Amino acid sequence: MTIASYYLPKFVVELQKNHEGVQVFMKTLDTAWTLDDLYSLDLGFIEGSLQGVELPSNYQFIPWQQDEIVLVIPENHELTMQYNEFVPLDVFTQHQVIWREQSSGGRQVVEAALAAAGINAPVNIEVTGVSAVKESVRAGLGIGFSSSLALKNETRGLVSRRIGSQQGLTWQLNIIAPKPALQSRATKAFLKLCMQENTLS
Repeated sequence: MTIASYYLPKFVVELQKNHEGVQVFMKTLDTAWTLDDLYSLDLGFIEGSLQGVELPSNYQFIPWQQDEIVLVIPENHELTMQYNEFVPLDVFTQHQVIWREQSSGGRQVVEAALAAAGINAPVNIEVTGVSAVKESVRAGLGIGFSSSLALKNETRGLVSRRIGSQQGLTWQLNIIAPKPALQSRATKAFLKLCMQENTLS
C-alpha cells in the first residue's frame, strides 16, 4: 500500500505523459499475493525483505529504494517533548500502538527490531494502510509508525521521530521484473523511469 500510494503515482503520470495511449493497471497486494500472482503482472513492487524467496528463472530482483520507518505521534504528545531525534524501542511497550496489518512490510521491520532487542510489544489495535494509522494517531488513539515518505507532506497535527537509534529503521523496497528479453516496451519504459529516479535520490 505504501508503494502504491506514495511512490508509484508520479511514475505512472510520467509514463502516460511520455507514451500517449499507454494504460496502467495497478493492483495493491501483499508480498505473498504478489509472488503468487506474478505471471499476471508486468512488474511487482515489494516492501521489505525478500530473504529466502526464490523466483522463477525468468524473473529477477532489482533493489530499488531505501526508506525509513518512523514513529508517528501527535504534535502535542509527551514523546514529542521528551525525544527530539529518536525514541527508544521500549516506547512500543509503554504506549498504545496503532499497528499495521500483519502483511505490512513496515510492520515486519518494526517487529524484527523489537525481537532483536528482546522486546515483546502487545498488539491491541490493528488497522489497514498508512492513512488509517495517521488518522488513528491524529484522533489520539495511540502512537503509530509509517514510511517517512508517507509523512513528508504531513503538516496537520502529526510529527515523526526515528526509531531505536539515530540511524533509525530502514527498509528496502524492491522490484520483481521479468528478465530484460521478456519485458514489453511499456515495462522497459516504466522501469527506466523508476531507476532514473533511484539514481538521482
